[in-house]
Amino acid sequence: MSERPVAILVKRFPKLSETFILNEVLGLEALGRSLCVFALEQASDTIVNGAVARVRAPVELVVQASMKDWVCVLGRRTQRIVAGVRAAAAEFGARDWPAVSQAVAFAAQLVRAEVGHLHAHFADRPAAIARVAAAFAGLPFSISAHAKDIYLEQPRRLARRLRLARFTVTCTGHNAQFLRTLAPRANVMRAYHGVDLGALTAAKVEAQSPPLVLSVGRLRAKKGFDTLVAACGILARAGRAFVCEIVGYGPEEGALRREIEEAGLAAHIRLRGKVPHEEVIAAMRRARVFALPCRVLDDGDRDGIPNVILEAMAVRTPVVSTRVSGVPEVVTENETGLLVEPDDPEALACALARVLDDDALAARLGAAGRSAVEARFSLDGDITRLDALLGASLRNDPPAPITAYILKGFPRLSESFISNEIRILESMGASIDIYAIKPGDELGAAALSEIRAPITYLPPMTSISGVRLERWLFENLPAYFSACASLALQAPRAFFATAARAIAMTRAYGEAKSGALRKVFIKEFLQAAYIAAHIRKRGQTRHLHGHFCHGATTVTQFVSELCGVPYSFTAHAKDIYEAKHNPGDLLPRKLAGARFAVTCTEANRAHLLEKGCECGGLHTIYHGLDTELFSPRVGVRDGGGPPTVLSVGRFVEKKGFLDLIEACSILRQRGVAFRCRIVGEEGEASAAMRALIAREGLEEIVALSPPAPQRALRGIYAEADIFALPCRITASGDRDGIPNVLAEAMAMELPLVTTDVSGILELVSDGVNGMVVKPGDAAAL
Repeated sequence: MSERPVAILVKRFPKLSETFILNEVLGLEALGRSLCVFALEQASDTIVNGAVARVRAPVELVVQASMKDWVCVLGRRTQRIVAGVRAAAAEFGARDWPAVSQAVAFAAQLVRAEVGHLHAHFADRPAAIARVAAAFAGLPFSISAHAKDIYLEQPRRLARRLRLARFTVTCTGHNAQFLRTLAPRANVMRAYHGVDLGALTAAKVEAQSPPLVLSVGRLRAKKGFDTLVAACGILARAGRAFVCEIVGYGPEEGALRREIEEAGLAAHIRLRGKVPHEEVIAAMRRARVFALPCRVLDDGDRDGIPNVILEAMAVRTPVVSTRVSGVPEVVTENETGLLVEPDDPEALACALARVLDDDALAARLGAAGRSAVEARFSLDGDITRLDALLGASLRNDPPAPITAYILKGFPRLSESFISNEIRILESMGASIDIYAIKPGDELGAAALSEIRAPITYLPPMTSISGVRLERWLFENLPAYFSACASLALQAPRAFFATAARAIAMTRAYGEAKSGALRKVFIKEFLQAAYIAAHIRKRGQTRHLHGHFCHGATTVTQFVSELCGVPYSFTAHAKDIYEAKHNPGDLLPRKLAGARFAVTCTEANRAHLLEKGCECGGLHTIYHGLDTELFSPRVGVRDGGGPPTVLSVGRFVEKKGFLDLIEACSILRQRGVAFRCRIVGEEGEASAAMRALIAREGLEEIVALSPPAPQRALRGIYAEADIFALPCRITASGDRDGIPNVLAEAMAMELPLVTTDVSGILELVSDGVNGMVVKPGDAAAL
């Protein structure tokens, strides 16, 4: 039996400025998916994209409900009527009866078309109507979220739709991160809009003279066309020969015409209005540079990744744009294009001038832009992913067994290896739930766009150190009481036995000198109870995995006892070597109870085996990295000026940054010309590092920079000449495993200098793929 069709709900179809929806429909049909397209409003464009003729799906207009529609909908099961009425009340109440009527009409259309799944484009009104119609029709629904519909919608309503949808796709990582933060447990994933590379061949035509600066888009404030007009004024006053064409229509047309006339730029800038898509592509081929200086408006409205940027890159036209929303996900500074800050006409004019003046730069950016689109934005890439999601919904595939990841904080920039691990496991078909004791950090949040796993954040707790237990329980137990009560009723034996063990551990692993109780186990038991109650309620979790073998794994072990689900964990560095994190025989007991354990270096594994630790299996699995992201960037490094020594990591003692600064002082004394840049998060060594830089007079040579997310870090590596990380072992035993930054630098083909600490020699061979010195030896370094 063939699968039932998928309904695609849009505001209007076709619409000239929404080529991405047309491409999606064509892409799904090319994969064999049966579709029906429904539009909430009549199409109004006088010019239509020629590719519309290839659409096979019927297109129906959704109007106000007729009596026949009401009978069709209200004659269905009582359960569906109640669900529809509740959805309509939540979305529209009594304030928007026309929307309710339209939703009822749409539900009747869905029933008559025997649709199996409903997919709505835009998360505002179309998603609201889709939610109500799907409830009346008894169908699952999903959402494609874009830009304005995300940032201008009321957050609570948007979050509710995200949670109820079978899944939500959005067109940029920036959007996905925002939506995941808004609704952590929603099934949100990034799916880039692709372009038809077959229709957008890479062959460039001969550029016109004078050179053409092209821009395309709706004439709206968020596109930044006024900034482009101002930048063109700067270029014209500098005596440059060029013409600028702005293709599009919209409410800003009158204001732009006035600006052009008042600036005396009529000979340089032409507003072309609506133009067929084929003519737009032809203009892109002729253009020397494509410019789109997007901005974020005061109300939050912004672009995602404008499709016109992808199309320009696909035909090898260099792109100049702004660091707004998802644009940096496709335009990498000085690699696949040039980026400036929004609302900065001087910077925009400078960037345009660079491309106009430099043939080699224009050719390099154009070729790299085409390669980037081929690698990540082809029409068939994320369309296949969307088709798989629609197919799973149509088949009503049973939920897959879940692995619960239990983490102290998520997502964290310094623990990108965890988000990479989850991303790769999901790509292999694993279903994962994340339970995070604390939120992560802002820079680490970029990882949310790469994963699908729902995240449950535990209620915040205050510190238990230095506080009487009774007072701490009074302040913190209320948020956890219902979970504890639920477990006590459902699994009393497991609950009270685990609670008794946690209490016994406070005394068994108490402070040796003072005899004080280690009350943290009470805290970790309550956290485990909260997670266990969620897991029991959901009923699909078959395995638990903790990261770092101290607090998070203690919680994981307690959850295992409360739920009867096996567990495993990954041990890293500090959590293994510093005794205070696992006092007494706590770590061997965790290993003995685990189904298996993983660590990230052979050195760590050998250390654990030497301590007599046993478990079902102790494995070394190295942290990998994205070798597509971290790859050599030809032609980016600037050969002028002194070489740059780069180091990356948290400003903590074990990274050896004080040794690096001393080595820089020695080099300066020898008369070597160089610069050193240390990039990382503030830590306990920050003050000592700054003091040493000042004492040695290195302020003009050594710079401390704030941390950077992974994609920005790639650019930082590309600007460096040498990478140095002189790790050391601290007095407490703390040390690194194999710092991921070493592998990233090596993938970028940076020459490497490091130390023979822990697992580093498993990656770096002295004199073969790097230079290795003894830790703490600044002269050797």
